[in-house]
Amino acid sequence: MHLLLQEFYKRNYNNWKPEASESYLEKKFLEDVFWDVLQILKREETIFDLQPQFPFKCSENKNRRVDFVYRIGDWSIAFELDGKSKLEGENRTLNRDAFNDLIRRQNDLLNVVDHLLRFTHDDIHYNKEKCVAT
Repeated sequence: MHLLLQEFYKRNYNNWKPEASESYLEKKFLEDVFWDVLQILKREETIFDLQPQFPFKCSENKNRRVDFVYRIGDWSIAFELDGKSKLEGENRTLNRDAFNDLIRRQNDLLNVVDHLLRFTHDDIHYNKEKCVAT
């Protein structure tokens, strides 16, 4: 693992535990997608401009988090990583309340950041090149 990635994990350990099972997809995205983008752009040192578990308040005044926000100056982009379980209800069907909350939360997030990219579990695992190209 690159030394800058190791330092990133150390600096963010208090508010994000990359070794926790619920952080598996975030860690995979960081190491296999985001890091590759920084290397292509020759901007590896800007890894420290990425904030994991970025907090924001939604329009209902609830405390929310997004997986990552990357800031350069006044410009920001959020990255949200999702598996299908986020929207599953009983019998593995679409949970209407979860879906509505997801869309409202996304709209609220776009009032806080300039751009949002969403990646699925499957894309991060099986279509890494597509994620990097995005």
